[in-house]
Amino acid sequence: MHPVIHQCINALWLGLLAWWLASALSVKRAARRQSWSSRLTQGMLVSAGCFFIFNKTARLGALDSTFVPDAAWVAWTGLLVTATGIAIAIWARAMIGRNWSATVTVKQDHQLVRRGPYRMVRHPIYSGLLLAALGTAI
Repeated sequence: MHPVIHQCINALWLGLLAWWLASALSVKRAARRQSWSSRLTQGMLVSAGCFFIFNKTARLGALDSTFVPDAAWVAWTGLLVTATGIAIAIWARAMIGRNWSATVTVKQDHQLVRRGPYRMVRHPIYSGLLLAALGTAI
């Protein structure tokens, strides 16, 4: 991967993480929460995924091979797809507002959000993150 594009993709993910943590400070109180064991399993899967996406030394046989040509236009396409996915995730997170939670939770005075990307996609945050992961893989 081209070094500048690699740095841009890392900066996008770090920026998303920083914004996500800051925006998590203003959510509603939970009425019901996800179980501890379910949250642990989910956290382990996310951590493993992040490890394999961002760790250049991890080798997984066929998963270590490239599936796109090493060309500048491909790297720029990956950056564009990553940025688009992160933008969709941020937009969706902004639209869900104070009802958002990092875990499966029912909030006090919970509201069904039907505006923004929620008009078109049932889980736009997940969709955006998956698109960003695809862009990072490219």
